[in-house]
Amino acid sequence: PFDDEIKAQEEPGVSPEEIGDEFRNIVHDAVSNAIMDPNPKNNRDAKKTADVLQQLDPAFARSLDPEARKQFFKFKKPLKPPKPYPKSLPKKPLPRPAERRLHMVQSDVHFHVNKPVMPDI
Repeated sequence: PFDDEIKAQEEPGVSPEEIGDEFRNIVHDAVSNAIMDPNPKNNRDAKKTADVLQQLDPAFARSLDPEARKQFFKFKKPLKPPKPYPKSLPKKPLPRPAERRLHMVQSDVHFHVNKPVMPDI
């Protein structure tokens, strides 16, 4: 068992630079594939991720796939300034105040109280 540990320490293995390069390549491929994803949510999230990674490393976007790079830079394009709002319509005039008048309502009620009539069966 101790011989295995000694051999593991002696073998050079993979250098940290190689691990970092491999990780960066995997991230570039993953972000490129996600930008090309037809799902709008995945596409939007990948473009935001690429934007953050570009802020950390300005050369990040140049190493994306050509089509993904094209879509990413289209996403980064500044928006057009908003158009001015149209003039508001003139306000509707207020209604005239009501006049106080007396309105007669006739409400005569007649009650006929009789013995109920049973139908002939």
